[in-house]
Amino acid sequence: MVRRQSVKVRVERLEEAVMLTLPNDVRITIGRTAPGGDTVAVAADGVLRIYRDELADVAVDGLIPGTTYTVYMFSDPIELGRGEANSAGAVKTAVQVPKDAAYGGHTLQFNGVGPGGEMVSTSVGFEVLERQNNTALVVFALGLGVLLAMLGGRPIFSRRRRGSAPSAS
Repeated sequence: MVRRQSVKVRVERLEEAVMLTLPNDVRITIGRTAPGGDTVAVAADGVLRIYRDELADVAVDGLIPGTTYTVYMFSDPIELGRGEANSAGAVKTAVQVPKDAAYGGHTLQFNGVGPGGEMVSTSVGFEVLERQNNTALVVFALGLGVLLAMLGGRPIFSRRRRGSAPSAS
């Protein structure tokens, strides 16, 4: 919203982010990073997908320098971040999705002060994904590998060959 009116926003899907450009030249980019290099890109439908307890990057250009911004997560309103735009009117922050966030659809909302002193509020849908736990499979595979290494490549099961009985003549 700009000046308490809904406005058309240009939306661009980047590799792992969504960039919104407002008519007042405020640009908001929301993406994600993950510890350990685990990535979830923005899907073709434009929805950001992220795991619990991971970071969403928020970058904004075009705000009034020194003004306050907030970042919220909805279904249940949770403030994820608050701060001030820098001397160039930019914000670069990372907000953490709560570790107890419900799986499924949510909204990430950014609020700040635009170049004309107007309140800027944008919302982006995102989905909290459930991490697949494959610990049991990894332990099994490692155990099997150790067992095979201990056997030195010998087969686990072998048949005894019975020799033919000596014939009595």
